[in-house]
This record gives sequence, C-alpha cells and structure tokens, in this order.
Amino acid sequence: MKKQNEYQLKDLLNIFANNAKYEKQLTEIKLLEIWNEQMGKTIAKHTISLNLYNNTLYIKVDSSILRNELHMNKQTIKDKLNAQLGKERITEIALQ
Repeated sequence: MKKQNEYQLKDLLNIFANNAKYEKQLTEIKLLEIWNEQMGKTIAKHTISLNLYNNTLYIKVDSSILRNELHMNKQTIKDKLNAQLGKERITEIALQ
C-alpha cells in the first residue's frame, strides 16, 4: 500500500529539474554535455569555459583561430544548441 508522502524517483527528479532555483545550473550542465557532443572532441578540448548569463552564452577558447571560426558560425551554433535544449535559452554568443 502506497503511503501518502511516497513519490517515485522520476517524479522527484522532475520536481527538482523544474525548480527555478536550480534551472540555471542544470541548463549549464546540459549545455556542456551538448557542446561536447555537437562540437566534437577537438573543439571541446580547446574550450576553456562555457557560461550562460542573461541568455548570453560566453565561450572561452584557447585558440584565436578557433575563436574566429566559431565567430563566423555563431548563428548555426546558437540554433543547434537551442534545438538540443528544447527551448530558446541562448539569444547571443560572446566569444572570449
């Protein structure tokens, strides 16, 4: 017999994931996974950090050549990442 305060683990995880307090951190973790998957090992290896702040994705890379290449493909990258996130979280990309 199920007690009133018992929940399934998937229900608790959904409640946790939809909590606005943790949404930013969970989005950044998911974004890092998507970045590594979509951009490939070489680009991921040269990526120093990814930060999402006010819907702007700040990307820091250790190569000026790679930074230039990413700059030329900002719109494509933004579209791919937003599609994988399932919503329009990234409105701008800033390269450092």
